[in-house]
Amino acid sequence: MRWHYVRTLFIKEWQELARQRMIWMAMLVPLLITLVIPIITVRAIGAEEALDQDTIRLVQRLAIVFPELTTLDPQLQVAVVMLRMFGAMFLLIPVVGALNIATYAIVGEKRNRTLEPVLATPLRPQELLAGKSIGAVAIPMLMTWLGYTLYVFVTVFVLDARLRPYLLDTVSLLMVFVLAPFVALFGLGGGMIVSTRVNDVRAAQQIGGFVVLPVVGLFVGQALGWLIFDTWLVLLMTAGVFLLDVVLLGINVALFDPERILTRWA
Repeated sequence: MRWHYVRTLFIKEWQELARQRMIWMAMLVPLLITLVIPIITVRAIGAEEALDQDTIRLVQRLAIVFPELTTLDPQLQVAVVMLRMFGAMFLLIPVVGALNIATYAIVGEKRNRTLEPVLATPLRPQELLAGKSIGAVAIPMLMTWLGYTLYVFVTVFVLDARLRPYLLDTVSLLMVFVLAPFVALFGLGGGMIVSTRVNDVRAAQQIGGFVVLPVVGLFVGQALGWLIFDTWLVLLMTAGVFLLDVVLLGINVALFDPERILTRWA
């Protein structure tokens, strides 16, 4: 791997992506929703909501992971449930961001005929993939980590400082700093595969939307009480997503053969 070629390609990709407002909006909208809606929802929690039977069941299930949760008053218990449920949305930002960047980077260059000059350089397929992948993963991850930092800050200073341990626990940190990068790679790999089959960015994003469904399923599963994130579950999901990333990487390396691109994407 010749990293000076990878770095040059990454800089080129970054300059092009910086001008794409729709890509940034696709990451900013989920981030703003994740920051604003939980705060408004927790603020609106009253005694009736705290005593709702479905809510009590969710609190009881979460108390298996956090026994100290039972020491909080009912409204704070519900706040912890809501905040941790919306915390799963921080897996949505990297997968959506990487998916959108991948579809634009491939389909956009196919449509604009800008990929052929890149292939005229002495780039190897793995260097081409690396140069495009670093930006597609790094940008959404920076947004995710910045967003989660703001999430914790706003929760502590706007709601209640007693909520901080439930957002900075081992499970939450593993999810945001370990699982999320692999989820971003999953979105990237899926987006690249879809982009090799279509010639329209919107079509690629719509088909690639199926990549986002597992993350949405995690959010819904928590809301319904089917899933409670603990350390072992997050580590298991990380291992599973890692294996999927390896499979997608192998497929993309095969698809990004320069001769295949020049003959079939022409």
